Amino acid sequence: MGKADHKQSKLSFDAVKKSVSPGRPRKDSVSEPLLDDDPVQSSSDEAMFMDLKQSLTTINSKTDQLIDRMNRLRKKVDDHDTKLDQLDCLTSDMDVEQQIYSERLLQM
Repeated sequence: MGKADHKQSKLSFDAVKKSVSPGRPRKDSVSEPLLDDDPVQSSSDEAMFMDLKQSLTTINSKTDQLIDRMNRLRKKVDDHDTKLDQLDCLTSDMDVEQQIYSERLLQM
């Protein structure tokens, strides 16, 4: 996992952490061990946390893929814009040449 991925995962985790209502007591947190008074609930919480972590990893991966695709599409658009500009220049040159030939024909 790269530095940017780690930072993005941390930001995503912080957003999830902040979404927990402040008045509601939490049974666990990342920095505190799980309470052992209910092993079934602790196991369920741990499994849910792992599922959430996997979901965040998947979301981050899909986001990276979408960003890469968007960048490729932007490059294609830029390439097409460049080609359109070249065609505009050629059309303009052809218009000038046509005008020159028209003037020559009128002079004959």
